[in-house]
Amino acid sequence: MSRFDLIVIGSGPGGYVAALRAAQLGAGVALVEERELGGVCLNRGCIPTKAILESARLLSHLKHAAQFGLKTGSAEVDYPAVMKRKDGVVSRLRGGLGLLLRNARVEVAAGRARVLDAHTVEVMGPDASTRIEGRKLLVAAGSEPARPKIFPFDNPRVMTSDEALALTQLPASVLIVGGGYMGCEFASMWAEFGSEVTLVEMLPSLLPPADADVSKEVERSLVRQRVKVLTGTTVEKMAAGADKVAAELSGGKSVETDFALVAVGRKLNSDLDGLASLGVRLEAAAVRVDPLGRTNVDDLYAIGDVTGKVMLAQYASEQGVIAAEHLFGGEPHPEALDAVPSCVFTIPEIASVGLTEAEARRSSGDIRVGRFPLAALGKAVASSDTTGFVKVIGDATDTILGVHMVGSGVTSMIAEATLAVRLKLKMDELVHTIHAHPTMPEALREAAMDFYGRALHKP
Repeated sequence: MSRFDLIVIGSGPGGYVAALRAAQLGAGVALVEERELGGVCLNRGCIPTKAILESARLLSHLKHAAQFGLKTGSAEVDYPAVMKRKDGVVSRLRGGLGLLLRNARVEVAAGRARVLDAHTVEVMGPDASTRIEGRKLLVAAGSEPARPKIFPFDNPRVMTSDEALALTQLPASVLIVGGGYMGCEFASMWAEFGSEVTLVEMLPSLLPPADADVSKEVERSLVRQRVKVLTGTTVEKMAAGADKVAAELSGGKSVETDFALVAVGRKLNSDLDGLASLGVRLEAAAVRVDPLGRTNVDDLYAIGDVTGKVMLAQYASEQGVIAAEHLFGGEPHPEALDAVPSCVFTIPEIASVGLTEAEARRSSGDIRVGRFPLAALGKAVASSDTTGFVKVIGDATDTILGVHMVGSGVTSMIAEATLAVRLKLKMDELVHTIHAHPTMPEALREAAMDFYGRALHKP
């Protein structure tokens, strides 16, 4: 039986990062993975969707090339080529991850993990099973798309995001059920490519956890892309045939499309074989952990989606670093988890960190808000990327509580805002930080100035 300092179950952005950091700290690490290296994020989530969205984003620019004095002719979508490029991006990054793990001397065990106890895992491969032993065990088994029984998933025309990312032909028409980040990204992408898209969300607004101003702006953007957005609407019944999907909606509405994408959340993989028998404490299917990733079972840790906290790759990665450093002599900083940026890669992009305006009013009462429209920003006008805004929220002491952005490139701009929220900076520290001109991040400074009622370039 092979013995290690740490066994990690799951090679997603939480698991592989934990494995690499533990190896940096001198631990002998085994990484168990049932499918492809990189987990959902690399293979069926973050990376492939963004690769396809980059093609859609480029197409959007080509459509407006004449505004820049360029004659390009009519751009056409070669969807099989788009998907081939996506596959190439994923393959390259997966190969790079394998190289990183090999160089770090992390042993990868291919197969399904069955937990025998807090120190022993059986790896059930395609041909044989092996047992490995570790001083510590870290579960990073992730999640998978939810498949509610109301939807006929036995028909290939009814898909989750997993199947949607495997399509080789562009859907002529598609019904998307669920207006969260996944539903909105697919809606924006397919609409840009020319699909007829209907997006249904049961709650009153899209991106339900988002700031209200962000939700309104993304709905306006999708409508401009000719997406039919139906909020406050549920799917009562769905039937799928050989060439069509028909859905009956609340309010007596109905829709018929070529395909349906169901994006109504994810199921936590906390039902890992053998985990329950150890007495691991669960809360609503989530593995309960403390800020260092410890469960109630000695030597057993958990990170990522299975903890049910923040189901984002960047959160899982940070949890992985914290757990590894706590285990093997680093300096963990669990307070980093207090400021988690969230990004949605629609056209235009969305990025947020900290409290929404509604949350801030509930928690702090006396707050102020600063806003700056990208239409008033020099770089945005020069780039013809004027849709969107930056919004900052602060309390009575001027401490930055939240930042919300919609616009081109805001998923990169959010890093500065995340640092500000994490360090509990005052708003005037953004005001008195010089931002290069002309750049998009100047909008963040202008929004902070507007917090004090003195934005220089706001109409």
